[in-house]
Amino acid sequence: MKSARSSIVGLFLIICGLVVATPNQSFAAHRSNDLGRLIIKRSPVLGVNVSVVIYIDGRVAGTSVRARTFDQYIAPGRHVIVASPNQLRGDWHGILDVRPGHTYMYVMTYNQSRLALNPVRPDRNLSYR
Repeated sequence: MKSARSSIVGLFLIICGLVVATPNQSFAAHRSNDLGRLIIKRSPVLGVNVSVVIYIDGRVAGTSVRARTFDQYIAPGRHVIVASPNQLRGDWHGILDVRPGHTYMYVMTYNQSRLALNPVRPDRNLSYR
């Protein structure tokens, strides 16, 4: 009797878990379609010991280190992007106008004593300061 009751309780908990998990997964998929995506890859010439902190609208969004790609979804609208290297001079500043469903990809390099983010597709709307 005890094992039958625990089996029923276990089955009930599994069903409840599926009901709760299913809407969350569909919501997450729907939400990513409403956002833009920012991808920043590192150039091999950037250096092994250089890590770059990425700020979006003044908040730390992540860090780019060797053999890692920065990849994050961003809300639509205008955003200030700052890339700050730890051992090099010259932060990079840019303004990105994000549209829903669009991907913005850049390659991070170091040019003339400054960090630079170069668009992979130059047709994207990015302004520099």
